[in-house]
Amino acid sequence: MSHAETTIISRVRVFTGEGPVRDDVDVVVSNGRIERVSVERVDLPGARVIHGAGKTLIPGLIDAHVHLDYLTARSRPHAAVWTRFMLRSALRKLLENGITGIRCMGDPLGQITKLKRKVNAGKIAGPRMSAAGPVLTAHGGHPSSTVCGDNPWLRRNMVVHLDNEDDARAAVRRLHGAGVDVIKFVYQGGRYAESDVVLGKLPLDVVKAIITEAHRLGLPASGHTHYEDDVNDLLDAGVDSLEHGVIEHDLAEGDTVSRWKAAGTKLVPTLTIAAFVKDENGKPYLDRASRNLARAAEAGVPIVAGTDSMVGAMPANSLHDELRHMVAAGLSPADALSAATADAANFLGLEGRGMIAEGAVADLVLLNSDPLEEIENVGDIDRVFQDGRIVYHTQVPKRPVLREYVAREPTLSFVDRTKATASSEAFLRYDTSQFAEDGVRVLSYVDSETGTLLRRESVTSGPDLVTLQWTCEIPADDTELHAERTERHVKLEGRFQGTPVSRTYPLRGRIWMQSLMFDPATFVVGPDEKLSIVSMGTSGRGALELTDFEVAKTGSTSQGRREVVTAELVMPQWKRFWGALLTYDADSGDLLRYQIRGKKASTVERVV
Repeated sequence: MSHAETTIISRVRVFTGEGPVRDDVDVVVSNGRIERVSVERVDLPGARVIHGAGKTLIPGLIDAHVHLDYLTARSRPHAAVWTRFMLRSALRKLLENGITGIRCMGDPLGQITKLKRKVNAGKIAGPRMSAAGPVLTAHGGHPSSTVCGDNPWLRRNMVVHLDNEDDARAAVRRLHGAGVDVIKFVYQGGRYAESDVVLGKLPLDVVKAIITEAHRLGLPASGHTHYEDDVNDLLDAGVDSLEHGVIEHDLAEGDTVSRWKAAGTKLVPTLTIAAFVKDENGKPYLDRASRNLARAAEAGVPIVAGTDSMVGAMPANSLHDELRHMVAAGLSPADALSAATADAANFLGLEGRGMIAEGAVADLVLLNSDPLEEIENVGDIDRVFQDGRIVYHTQVPKRPVLREYVAREPTLSFVDRTKATASSEAFLRYDTSQFAEDGVRVLSYVDSETGTLLRRESVTSGPDLVTLQWTCEIPADDTELHAERTERHVKLEGRFQGTPVSRTYPLRGRIWMQSLMFDPATFVVGPDEKLSIVSMGTSGRGALELTDFEVAKTGSTSQGRREVVTAELVMPQWKRFWGALLTYDADSGDLLRYQIRGKKASTVERVV
């Protein structure tokens, strides 16, 4: 008997989603399900065999709180075009990052229900979708007066305003009839710092009517909260999950978390968005949200992982960041993974998913390294299975042709007007005097007015300028970082803005060139037209993230006696919003000029 449609993942370590880890087992996948999990070796004639020794198999990941990026859509035709040309690709990217299930928690009803039907029927590639449709809120409430504030079409389609209990029950019935899977409402008043508005808030009797009607129709009800008093109101009302929980202040000592545990109400902490959104003091909510998550988890409150990320506008690996934040807050890697697999599947009613067990749906992620050792390894993906089919297999990128770098001058000097390191101008000294001997180049940024050292970086590389080690010192920020490349990872240690950091980043075959302006020199003088690299940020929303960049040659010309090559630097995920134009010496590959796209005065220019 032939088993041509059967796959065996042999001798693999298995995180089941619930229960103990199993080592050195064979997992048999057939007809979309897990047929066998065996400590004995399995031999099936004709079956595909994937060698899993040294790898870890986990259930497909589930993000229980996302939105689709319809923020720029201002009409139904615009939304349809956006769905076809942007969101389909974004959903595919989620799959490539091991995310096989999502719960969409506030989107235009017509667009999300149509897209959900097609994805769940297999007509469009993407994670299995659950959806809330539009959000129920007060007049002047979130997201009506915040996210949707300047977009009338989005406000009409992403939000339902309620005046009274009858409105609430009618809205729930309409959404149930449209096929939503959960009812989402906002129960938050006070000042919303990001938009600097005072929010309208639903009366508690209206909220109770929402929850009661949802339960009558067999739907779970989910409440968006920021304050502890509101959490207590919703626990009393019987809400099924709390999105964000308490983030405006620390949870008070008292009985909230014990009542929360007893109610069995899920907390979806959304630490990813808490790292982006700032409070009234201009500080991200992350630290406070993390402390409150730790307190809730310690008390036994059930946790389900969700990012509140905007699919299509935020990185497709945002759930990996969420798991890292959860572990940093105090959860074990196993508990964080369970929150994104078995616990999430059980909560969303995804029967047979989120686990590795005989008879379960074969939504699986095969990892090259163990996330139970370091949670960042959840991004070290070899293959992704959905319904038993391999929907993604990481391919090692084709190695670009990189010439050997030769330092023509021991130092090069630049004026930096980007204001990235100083409020006005900074002098940048690029020292290559040690490169020929030990592969080290040093970048020093000095305040042009005071002479104060602002930043010092040391990059160690081979002749191709692919980074091996990097150190960074920013004295004013109390930052000292050291990163080193291993065979499969970049490992970072040190102190960032006074806080100890220890991170591991899977490379997945990508090229690390830390010094974005200078390292492409070996590409510039080579034959290739495009170069994909990764680099680590130290400021803004990209701080301590290993971000993908792309450098593409755009032309060549003469400047006096010098031949130059022009290029554009972008982040593929964000190229609509950010890019830089670069000019290099065509002979040496050394940088001549760097300019932020669209900002003529924001430059780094060589001083001759």
